[in-house]
Amino acid sequence: MQKIVAEYIRPLFAYRRHPLFGVAFTGSLALVFIHFYQQLFPVAKTAIWLYGNGFPALATHMASELGGLIIWALVSITGYILFPAIYLKLSKSARVRDMGLGPVSKDSLPLYGLFLAGILVPVFFISYSPEFQQNYPFYRFGDGGSVWPHWFIWELFYLLQFVGVEFFFRGFLIHSTKREIGINAVYFAMIPYCMIHFSKPLPECIGSIFAGYILGHLSYKTNSIWGGAFLHMCVALSMDLLSMWHRGLI
Repeated sequence: MQKIVAEYIRPLFAYRRHPLFGVAFTGSLALVFIHFYQQLFPVAKTAIWLYGNGFPALATHMASELGGLIIWALVSITGYILFPAIYLKLSKSARVRDMGLGPVSKDSLPLYGLFLAGILVPVFFISYSPEFQQNYPFYRFGDGGSVWPHWFIWELFYLLQFVGVEFFFRGFLIHSTKREIGINAVYFAMIPYCMIHFSKPLPECIGSIFAGYILGHLSYKTNSIWGGAFLHMCVALSMDLLSMWHRGLI
């Protein structure tokens, strides 16, 4: 028993002092928070409580399709940005500004342009598939909403959460670990990024592997996530517009 404690149990507590442990633990908590937030903070029960305590308008908005999606976007932004920021502040291991928040390198702009063109062409053809049209846009106009202003409001929050996505996967996971593992930080971040696409259509999930690889390398080399965030927004907006076009909404 003493040998088991010395060789297996004590090292568990020693490993938590390793810099990568804090990053992995914080990142895992953030992803759990985003995925299970409805169990932690039941939206429906909260809406009922608000309605019964004198806030019927707020309860109605929260319970609507648009309100639910906005809550998801805000939860995503919180998990992707606030969790890492708190960890960095408390651990003093690095500054938030060093997590890929530098300006976009002019030399990298042609690469982002080529990557965007390379994505949009297959997206156009994939948009004809029933699976694609069943998934996009996320806002399905199920609560009687209209393109203006409801869809535009949703798109604003939807596109903003991609800043959080890029900060987390191409910023925090890469730039807070590169001192320890170098370029391997890019590959470290590819796996969870692919996993958040498991609920998406298969071509998109496969594409996320290559996106994680390429955008990760660009962030690593340029110390900037902004090119990836802009590219992500362009692709997401194009996917929504194509789906709406096929459905006769625009």
